[in-house]
Amino acid sequence: MAWIITYMIASYDDKWWKIYNIFYSVDFYREDLMTNTAKATINIDNIKDIWYWKYWIIWIDEPNFISVTDLDKYNYLTKNTPWAIVKLWWEYRFYPINILEKHQIINDKIAGTHFSIAYSPYSWVLVWFNRRVWENILKFWTSWKVYESWDLLYDFKTESLWSLSTLEALVWDYYWTKLDYINITTSTLWAFLDNYENWRILIAPENSDKNYQESKFEEYAFNDEIKFDLLNSINISYWVKEKFIVINDRESWESLVFNLSDLITEKEWILQVWNDYYKAEIENSEIKVTKNYSPIEHFYEYWFSWSNINFWNDNIWAAQKKDE
Repeated sequence: MAWIITYMIASYDDKWWKIYNIFYSVDFYREDLMTNTAKATINIDNIKDIWYWKYWIIWIDEPNFISVTDLDKYNYLTKNTPWAIVKLWWEYRFYPINILEKHQIINDKIAGTHFSIAYSPYSWVLVWFNRRVWENILKFWTSWKVYESWDLLYDFKTESLWSLSTLEALVWDYYWTKLDYINITTSTLWAFLDNYENWRILIAPENSDKNYQESKFEEYAFNDEIKFDLLNSINISYWVKEKFIVINDRESWESLVFNLSDLITEKEWILQVWNDYYKAEIENSEIKVTKNYSPIEHFYEYWFSWSNINFWNDNIWAAQKKDE
């Protein structure tokens, strides 16, 4: 009960969140949480805290949206604001980067489909996934923990830890379970309004005191400082924070990447792997990815994070390699 009360306070005031962390352990092995550390696919001793995240990240469980007619009321939403567009059934929604950075996880639903959008400014992973597991609809929160380069999510129901990149449960009751990716695309708000002017735009939670016009990761994104070194050098010609489109093809067990800056320049890249054709292209300011001409699930990630996760994998492919 004490943990629930302090969480409610923290939702409205970051100062109370800091005080909470002084007096209460944030370790996952607390008696008031459902845990099962005997079930794991990784060495749990190698899980590390990302301390600086704890003081300003509160996920969103009940997102609010506006129409384009109300856009002028929110000074943190400009026409150049990126980023995620989701399309499900008849609904189109735009999730701005500056809100995703501050909250990192949005638990949402459209019609009967319950999903989450998760973003990590540390590894630049942006992923959209179905949060139904069998008969259960899970609610995901930020764990403030990483394993190697893997940002870890956790679900409120069982406290299982999940890899943000692979969407696989690594620790506790759901271990070995994988969530289903859903296709996501990226664009600017300006391009979104041009194509989907009658649809919805995510806004910040009411009573939030966060500055959505300021990025805490802007400096991090453009310097060489990195928390984890590369575990290997799949291709050392890429900068550690170069941005990629990632496909984890669960049919072939292959992981493929398209260099995002190259795609923006060339507008289209095709990669043949055995008898399969993977294509990334920009159409109407949106990024679309297909396998054999059918849409395939994909997400976004920094080079160092993808490289560390796949250093053991022989089935990796890059759509274009730069000269040494």
